[in-house]
Amino acid sequence: MSEVTTITTTGGRKLRFTTTPDEYGRVVYDVEGIGVFTIKHADDYPCDQLRVHVVFGRLEGPIRYFYGDKLPDRPVVCQVELAGGSVFRYAAMDPKHPYEWMTVRRATGPQAPAATAKRTADIVHALVTHWHSRPDREELLSYQDWHLAKERRTHHRRQIDRLNGEVVKLLAELAEHHRGLARQRAILGDTTEAKEPGDYPDPATREGRAILSFRDHLADIAKAEGGDLPGGDVVPLLEEWFASMNIPLPADD
Repeated sequence: MSEVTTITTTGGRKLRFTTTPDEYGRVVYDVEGIGVFTIKHADDYPCDQLRVHVVFGRLEGPIRYFYGDKLPDRPVVCQVELAGGSVFRYAAMDPKHPYEWMTVRRATGPQAPAATAKRTADIVHALVTHWHSRPDREELLSYQDWHLAKERRTHHRRQIDRLNGEVVKLLAELAEHHRGLARQRAILGDTTEAKEPGDYPDPATREGRAILSFRDHLADIAKAEGGDLPGGDVVPLLEEWFASMNIPLPADD
């Protein structure tokens, strides 16, 4: 539902506008005599609620990165039609120094004149201050998060696949260095260092107790999950590590 509001900017200008929140967590500010500014939280992930994304024009539907000349209802400030947008920290806003926190450019491409930039900064500062005080801002963020969840899920899956590959390589490298260490100790007749992997952990030591406690914890999880451990692509690596130390996870009773 649209609401009509009138506020005064820090520059003493009256702004009359309607605000229309949408299902994507954005709020469309339609400023009388100027045009539309779409305001939302930045898409940072993990979310930084202190960062704001302001788009010059009306964003509708699932689109998020559309700054082309076809974006409707772009604002006109000092007879200059604007395009694009800016992402900035809420605390960085300073109407007197726009170029330190936002980008203001013409719809035709070049940077807007200084006078236009300052007038735009005054307007954006007032609108974002209003947006930041909205009682439904947390709710809007939850809408935004929901719509971004599929994309973020894909990102996590890709990172998990990448990291699993790195873990496998690192474990293989670690095993090679342990074998090399064992060979050098054998050559030197060294018996003063900690036990090599393959020896049962000593419950009298802190490290041994930690390993055994972790083993028991995973065993309890397996029983609670009907014999299966969570994180199917990670846990087998841990199981192999325990087996290499001659302490395989116990079978489910």
